[in-house]
Amino acid sequence: MVDTLTRNKSIAVVVVDSVAALILQLEIDNVEVRVNLKLAQENCPADQVTCGGNALPFYVAVRMKLFKKALLKTRDKATGLGICVKVIRNKLAPAMTNAELTIKFRRGICCESEILELACEHGIILNKGGSYFIEGKTLNTQEEAEDFLTANSSVLDHIVKNLRCQLFERKSKPK
Repeated sequence: MVDTLTRNKSIAVVVVDSVAALILQLEIDNVEVRVNLKLAQENCPADQVTCGGNALPFYVAVRMKLFKKALLKTRDKATGLGICVKVIRNKLAPAMTNAELTIKFRRGICCESEILELACEHGIILNKGGSYFIEGKTLNTQEEAEDFLTANSSVLDHIVKNLRCQLFERKSKPK
């Protein structure tokens, strides 16, 4: 009802007096959901802060939690963070999935590590004994390989194009 009114722009402000008003009637009728909501409220840590207020966890489509896994260092200097992202709630796909990513200071999310991993999985880059073979060059560590991809954007773009062709291109099946 509220969705219909807001989409039609019939109303401008919606005031909700409780979290229970945000839950669908079908969910309220379901006893399992009631029990799960009660358990979730009892087990919720007191120090957990949710931007948007207490009602947001019940209404959002996707909710994620970020955990710091490691501090990345190069020669005793902090260069970034290893982050684990856990999907707590997802209305569009299965929840409780994890993703790991690297955030480099002064650069942002590091896509080179993921591209390197995927390219090794799909045979675009050879990885033997900890060494990486990229475009005729031998790199001894993963960090060297990532730095090489960062410095050579044309090589990185070529690898990404090859990955996209392998992963996303639909091949027609013979009849």
